[in-house]
Amino acid sequence: MNIQEVCRIRKEELKLTYQDISDASGVPLSTVQNYFSKLSKAPSFYTVVAICKALGVSIDKTCEIIEHLTPTEETLQARNDELERHVDAKADMIEIMRRGVRIRNGVIAIMFVIIVLLAAWCLYIDWRGI
Repeated sequence: MNIQEVCRIRKEELKLTYQDISDASGVPLSTVQNYFSKLSKAPSFYTVVAICKALGVSIDKTCEIIEHLTPTEETLQARNDELERHVDAKADMIEIMRRGVRIRNGVIAIMFVIIVLLAAWCLYIDWRGI
């Protein structure tokens, strides 16, 4: 059931005329008539809101907006599980990066020692005058 059908049922329940709805909503009479006769295939949001307000129809309930905005326990648990998997994957990535940094630092230390030894050897050779 779409919003127009809900409004049509509510209009009949309240026994309102198109003029009554037009007066209450501030929507022109011809627009109200088109809305209810389905001539308006895509009525503007503001038209729908005004007519619904005049009829006391809740757009949230009719379109089940509240249901989608209020997460269920299962939805919250699924989000929590997804976030935990995401955190675990990030923790694994951080550990891999830490190992990489330790290896890199070890290689840098070894290269520094080699350079110092080469520099010392070059100075020794130069000092001896060979």
